[in-house]
Amino acid sequence: MPGHYSGAGFFMYNLVSALCQIDRPFLLKVFCKPTHASLFQTILQPGDQVVAVPIRNRAHLLAYYEVGLPRALRREKVRLFHATHYLTPPVHSSYKLITTVHDMGFFLYPDKYPLIKRAYFRQRFATFLKRADRIWTVSHSTRQAVAAFFPEYHTKLVTIYPGVNHLNDVEPDASIPVPQPYFLSVNSIEKRKNIPFLIQLFNRVKASHLKNARLVIVGYPANGFGEVRRAVQESPFRKDIFFYSNVQPSFLKTLYARALCFLSASEYEGFGFTPFEAVWMGVPAFLYRNNTVAELLGDHPYHFPHYQIDRWMDVWHRAYRQQFPERLSPRQIRHLSWEVTAHKAVQLYLQVMDEGVGLQPPHRKWEQRVRVM
Repeated sequence: MPGHYSGAGFFMYNLVSALCQIDRPFLLKVFCKPTHASLFQTILQPGDQVVAVPIRNRAHLLAYYEVGLPRALRREKVRLFHATHYLTPPVHSSYKLITTVHDMGFFLYPDKYPLIKRAYFRQRFATFLKRADRIWTVSHSTRQAVAAFFPEYHTKLVTIYPGVNHLNDVEPDASIPVPQPYFLSVNSIEKRKNIPFLIQLFNRVKASHLKNARLVIVGYPANGFGEVRRAVQESPFRKDIFFYSNVQPSFLKTLYARALCFLSASEYEGFGFTPFEAVWMGVPAFLYRNNTVAELLGDHPYHFPHYQIDRWMDVWHRAYRQQFPERLSPRQIRHLSWEVTAHKAVQLYLQVMDEGVGLQPPHRKWEQRVRVM
């Protein structure tokens, strides 16, 4: 996992956590950095293991996937490796491979990404897809994009949604320092999130309708932080704009629970956890209707197919005066649970393992095979 794990990092940790809370006919070996070993050791089932890998930097990580990881998989007698974030090791007869595609932004919106990062993935992406026995996409729109750019691999594609209920068992933190009312935005601070637009919207709403409003932005600075910082400096209400990064889940849950509403203007997402977290928490969500918002939430009065501040402001103000009567219910996304994700993952793992080895369900045979490992 990356040092600051949001997005794909959330996927990695919560998938393992969910797999450790259900019955499954196999053991897990979790490959991770030493700094994350204790994080996983506390949630694993008996017989599961952590394999700590001392990755020094990004270059070492890329080299490890190509050389060190295949050796480690054979040494640890791994029968199937799930690559949870694009990078996929070379093929070997002793193990099967599943790779995860979180989004296709490097191909669809290359100008939104740093040059070196997009150049590497655009060059290596086809290799990773070719190596995989299955390609796990986190949304149907991501699956369609992969198929459009790489139609030769369409038969490998499968979609399994992540869960969004990871805050359910978290105790809220009552010490939150931000005075209410506040608008909340939770995103990595990068170009495609369009956070300067949200700051401009906040400026207009505060000047016209809600004088005591604040704006809370949660996320790690990325390739769009310079533009966001300039937008804050130019805001006449910059003292009422608060930034938080590295927040604990308890603090994040409280931010959601106390927010007046949630804002997101993200242009594109592979999945995009935070709008669905907000809906799950019952927060009125005003969203740009990007690919996954349209896919999972459909048309809604609080969703916008454009970046017209006047329209966003008018819709918000009318909803605010009526106490947000059309806010989405968490019931509409109840299928986005990590338990559902974990069960579908187990089905996929077993299916891939059974291919080409002459074994079919029942899973008795698989259990026997695992015990022999």
